[in-house]
Amino acid sequence: MPIPRSKRGPSSTSSHPDRSRARSWICGRCPTTKQPACCSASTSIIRHATRGIMRLDIVNIRRDTAALCEIGNRFVGSDGERQARDYIFARMRELDLQSVRKDMFEVATYRPLNAKCTLVGAAAPALDCVGLQFMGSDRVEAEAVLIGELSDTADLDAICRHLPPVRGRIAVIKTSYPYLFVDDLTERGALGIVMLGDAPDGYCRNLNAMMYPALVERPNGAHHRIAGVTLSEQSSTMLLAHIAAGGRLRLEHQAEYPIVETGNVIGELPGSDVGEVVVGAHYDTQLDGVGASDNALGIACLLEMMRQLGEHDLRRRVVAVAFADEEAGFRGSADYVQRYGARLAETVGMVNLDALAWAPAQRSLHADPSIMEFAAETAEAAGWLIENRADASLFPGSDHNPFIDAGVPAAFFWRNPPTHPYYHTRGDSLDRIDFQIAVDTASAAAAVVKRLANDPTLPFDRSQPTRRWIDLRP
Repeated sequence: MPIPRSKRGPSSTSSHPDRSRARSWICGRCPTTKQPACCSASTSIIRHATRGIMRLDIVNIRRDTAALCEIGNRFVGSDGERQARDYIFARMRELDLQSVRKDMFEVATYRPLNAKCTLVGAAAPALDCVGLQFMGSDRVEAEAVLIGELSDTADLDAICRHLPPVRGRIAVIKTSYPYLFVDDLTERGALGIVMLGDAPDGYCRNLNAMMYPALVERPNGAHHRIAGVTLSEQSSTMLLAHIAAGGRLRLEHQAEYPIVETGNVIGELPGSDVGEVVVGAHYDTQLDGVGASDNALGIACLLEMMRQLGEHDLRRRVVAVAFADEEAGFRGSADYVQRYGARLAETVGMVNLDALAWAPAQRSLHADPSIMEFAAETAEAAGWLIENRADASLFPGSDHNPFIDAGVPAAFFWRNPPTHPYYHTRGDSLDRIDFQIAVDTASAAAAVVKRLANDPTLPFDRSQPTRRWIDLRP
């Protein structure tokens, strides 16, 4: 939902004496020759723009990560989320960041009341499950149709051609992205959704049936009408055997969607000229656990990055944002780009820190095409050799997506594929973080932020998304 003009943040008007000259730096043109900057900067230029940045301090990162985990669960609207917001605010002030503030807004959050999946007629009918978030409140009993594993929307059409009709049945699926398929299954007449789980140690994975951009377009009331749950791995095995024997399922899900207040925490480092860089990380968690890697660690790396950047002169302002409510559709980052639309014309780039340190996992860079080569060559010059690249505009992955959709070039460095066994479970704990991997990943991201802040010419201006999920351009 667009933020009313009266609630928008300050505009980016500047008293710089030569506005067009300053703007030419942002657009990637030399302010003297007016010629486009080279799209592939030499290593010496990269080192000049990033010089002086140290590897991030593992002790500081470990301390802030532990402090946020000690607060506990930080699901949107919870007391833990409020405590984390206050902690980050205090830490930004300790770092002497400027204009430290909380930008508050309201969203509808998921509050589970009941989730059950029963094997009708079985000797041990009760299954371990949690609610599939943003599903409706309903109770149904029906035959099941096993659709199986889904990774792309095209899979569903191909698979359903060879199965009994979905209409009037409970659809059983396995995917890390249920929000891509629930609308389609509802239109096909499914009475409910059961997600097969693969998390170890008896954990049930917390997943959303609705995500970006739907929850940005309808922040105060969007949810599906049919019931849905996610099972543990052991319960999934029991369910599959029951379906193979022709058994029926009884499915129940009850939830409320109260309106709660949440907010981003923002602090800035000044620049000597116009233009700014945004670097962000989300501080909320899913419903269970402390979210150590996803994403207390990202906040700790953000704070340490700003501490080190504060020791250097910067050409452009660097804005640190601790985003609220990433887990329910990137609503904190969407609020930022809507609230500060007037500043986005001078925002040269955004770097997102999220899920930095699961191992084993490939060193991955997700970016929109405009900034991909710039971010890759800068990270690799800093010693972070990229193993996987992806066009971030093709998939709604994290808080970088609203920036891309708002026209801001954005890059996302991560080491946490969604198939990791403890993703979105209580198993995402402090003892499972590899802090050396975190330092390596965040230091590469810091090199990109430093170059965005200091390079006088940049080889891009606006984002060039292959797909724009929602038009958030001011």
